[in-house]
Amino acid sequence: MRLLTVCPSRIRPERIQDMLASYDATKSPWNDMVIYVADDDPRLEDYKEVLSNRNLIIGKRRTYVEVNNYCMCELYPDYPYYSEIGDDHYYHTKEWDRILVETIEKNGGWGFACGNKQGLPSGMVTSANVIKALGYYITPLLKQCYVDNFHQELGEACGIFYRVPEVDIEHRHWVFKKAPPDENYYTITHPDTLKEGLGLINQWRALYKQRDVERINAGRGIN
Repeated sequence: MRLLTVCPSRIRPERIQDMLASYDATKSPWNDMVIYVADDDPRLEDYKEVLSNRNLIIGKRRTYVEVNNYCMCELYPDYPYYSEIGDDHYYHTKEWDRILVETIEKNGGWGFACGNKQGLPSGMVTSANVIKALGYYITPLLKQCYVDNFHQELGEACGIFYRVPEVDIEHRHWVFKKAPPDENYYTITHPDTLKEGLGLINQWRALYKQRDVERINAGRGIN
């Protein structure tokens, strides 16, 4: 298999099924998915039922960042490409994974590729060499928010961020009026959460962004 798609999920056993239906209908045969649910999730038994035929990992409570780093760097470190997806996303484009992987390969084999014409990256594919050069998929400074900003800013700084408008991966988020509010949305959009996240991404920008750029460029053989 060439690509691992990671989906952290919490309190949404019904909603994740829509995402998975769209994933099954559009993915390539060489795309695997792993779903991570915390062992303290109040809907854990429902997840076990609806995801009985899926690669479901039940583990300790982790942040969104920790789940992705854990799955990509520790549990499954040998895939050549990785993707993250939220349980509130929906895939519209057939073979979106092939298109995004080929975009990276046509541009030297290093990078971040996402669909959609504008806005923050959604359903992005990342080459494993980037992750190995950094030592993580997402800077451990972050927790839940500003992850998309991190990837886009880092990719643009290295000249390896690619946007593919023909790929449509929809984020059915509450703030876009595409979903009812729930505990997850209240937490991620709370002013305190956003303030903390902004402080952390600014800390990365000031202290570690240039270092991360240099790590990727060194891996690519660029001084």
